[in-house]
Amino acid sequence: SVGRGGWLKYQDTSTGELVAEWRTKLGPCDCMAQNPSNAVISLGHANGCLTMWSPSVSKPLVKMLCHKGPIRDIAFLNDGNHMVTAGLDGKVSIWDVRNYKRMHSYYTPRPPMSIGISQTGLLSLGCGYQTLVWKDAIKQKASSPYMRHTIKGQQITHTKFRPYEDILALGHTGGMMTMVVPGSGVSNYDAFEANPFQNAKQMRESEVHSLLEKLQPDMIVLDPASIAKIDQASAEVIEKEKQENQTVEVKQLKNKQRGKSKIGRKLKRMKANVVSEEREKLRKKLEDMQKAKEKLADSESEKGTFAAFFPRKS
Repeated sequence: SVGRGGWLKYQDTSTGELVAEWRTKLGPCDCMAQNPSNAVISLGHANGCLTMWSPSVSKPLVKMLCHKGPIRDIAFLNDGNHMVTAGLDGKVSIWDVRNYKRMHSYYTPRPPMSIGISQTGLLSLGCGYQTLVWKDAIKQKASSPYMRHTIKGQQITHTKFRPYEDILALGHTGGMMTMVVPGSGVSNYDAFEANPFQNAKQMRESEVHSLLEKLQPDMIVLDPASIAKIDQASAEVIEKEKQENQTVEVKQLKNKQRGKSKIGRKLKRMKANVVSEEREKLRKKLEDMQKAKEKLADSESEKGTFAAFFPRKS
């Protein structure tokens, strides 16, 4: 989840624990989408930038300028290779996620507020009081919309396709409605992947399977194929890379500002709890000195007591 404060939070829905919490440092965020192929989260910001995040990395994996104004919505195609962004500059851009390049763009009469992509690749845009549906407009540029629908006196805020059915749901300022879009849903579904007609027993089994097959946060990366790859480099090259990483960490530690985080003071604090032979000798010496001082103080107090009974002769 992400909010007006600009903090991206990952929470485990099965246990309720907070997995990760990263600060975007780009101000309020109004739109968020997940890539279905690699589970990477994409955020749209008010300065027109789009960032991609993973729960295992505190900085954005990708940061790209998509629009000249705030980004209003983001959507991905089912294969995860194509992305659609809409901005307040009145432009809808189609991106190839594999090389992060703009393929083509569409201009709308009013700034689009919502994007919807069907299972067959139809693109819906909510622009003011109009809904535009484009066919074959993502992988190649289309000349004109496939369908138009107007709701007079209302502003369309959300457009979403219903899976496995030729229905588009529209959310507007006066409520919601549905419209028929021929060819938007997939008629032949895979019951092992998603069964829209499952009963209560099948639903319970699917929940158990989803918990067992849940993806761990550390496995969310830009390239999912890299998880199964084997590092074929030799042992010498791997050891050299480790040493280089260690030297980089030491340099970063030394370049810190003066004060409490100074390297010398940090090393002293690290050695403060280490028990050594010199430390034990110093501690014993201090204890002997303290005992000698206490003994001297006792002897002087005794002399002062006897001096009261035997005054000094002049």
